[in-house]
Amino acid sequence: MLRKKDALAGGMPFYKWVGNQILTKIENRMLGAWLSEFHTGYRAYRVAALERIPFHFNTNNFHFDTDILIQFLRIGGVIREIPIPTFYGDEVCHVSGWKYFYDCIRSCTHDWLTKKGIFYCRRFDLAPPAGRYESKLGLKHSSHAVAVGLVPDGSKVLDLGGGNAWVWLVLRAGVSATGCPQIDQLKASSSFWVRHSTAASFLRRERTTRFSFL
Repeated sequence: MLRKKDALAGGMPFYKWVGNQILTKIENRMLGAWLSEFHTGYRAYRVAALERIPFHFNTNNFHFDTDILIQFLRIGGVIREIPIPTFYGDEVCHVSGWKYFYDCIRSCTHDWLTKKGIFYCRRFDLAPPAGRYESKLGLKHSSHAVAVGLVPDGSKVLDLGGGNAWVWLVLRAGVSATGCPQIDQLKASSSFWVRHSTAASFLRRERTTRFSFL
C-alpha cells in the first residue's frame, strides 16, 4: 500500500483499509521494520531466499504472510515493495479480522521474546550465533538483573555458560569475575574471560572453592 488512497479507489473496504494501516504500524514498531504494509497477498519470493529460512515451521493459517516477513527481516533479506493496482471483486472473504490481528501480534511477540532469550520459537531462531542471546539486564525481574543484584562488591565469581557475557561485563566492575562462555567473542578483551568447549574442562583446571559465587 505504497499509495494508500489507491487501495480505497480500487474497492478496498474502509474498515480493512484502516485496520491494515493500524496493524502494519504496530508490527513495524515491534519488529523495527519500515514496510508500508505486511498483508498484501501478491508476492514473489526468490528461491535462494526461501532456502535461508525455515518457512516449513510457519503457520498454515492466514498470518503466514507475517511469519515469513519476520523471517526475512531476521536474516537481513532484501524486501522490495512495488506499487500495484488494487482490485476487490465479488468474492467473499472468510478471514476473521480479530483473529488475524491477534495471530499477527502473537507472531511478532514470539519473535521479540525469542530475541530476548525469554521464550523459544523455532521459526524465529534466525540470528547469527553472536547475536542469539540478548541482554535482559534492563528487565527488572529477569535472571540477569536478579543475579547481578545478589552479588555484593568484592565477591569472587565464576560465570559458567555466560552466553554473550552480559552478566560478566557488569560484574567485573566491582568483583573478581571469571567467565566460561558459550561464545568466544571477548577473549581478547580480558585475561579473566576464557574459552572452553565444556564447563568440565574448565573445572578440572580451576579450584572452584576459591569462588564465592558460581
